[in-house]
Amino acid sequence: MEQLDQFTLEIAWSESGAFPWGAFGKRKVDRANGRLRLPRLWTHGAAEFLWDVAPTKTVATKLYLESLSKERAMPTPQDMPDEGEVPRIQDLVNDAVDKLEHYGLPLFREVAKFHGLEIGD
Repeated sequence: MEQLDQFTLEIAWSESGAFPWGAFGKRKVDRANGRLRLPRLWTHGAAEFLWDVAPTKTVATKLYLESLSKERAMPTPQDMPDEGEVPRIQDLVNDAVDKLEHYGLPLFREVAKFHGLEIGD
């Protein structure tokens, strides 16, 4: 299976302090445990939002995998040189942190408030 150069962020909470492995997809603030992928706070539908370091490679890989399923194998996509990907990483990380602040922190504040806790700004 081809590897894609993409990432996502998960956010979670638990009353016990242990990571809530079994709570994936749970985002109601009244729950003792919750865990979800951060982009689910601003996206809807089945398509998953991922920060993509190498979108050209992602498209080529998806076309390659599609060609395999149709038994018309295309050449295996080649990795981009690192110098093509590295400049994008900082911008993508900055965007992910901005989204965490804009969408994730308000959710954490709601969870804390519901459970009688207060977290700072």
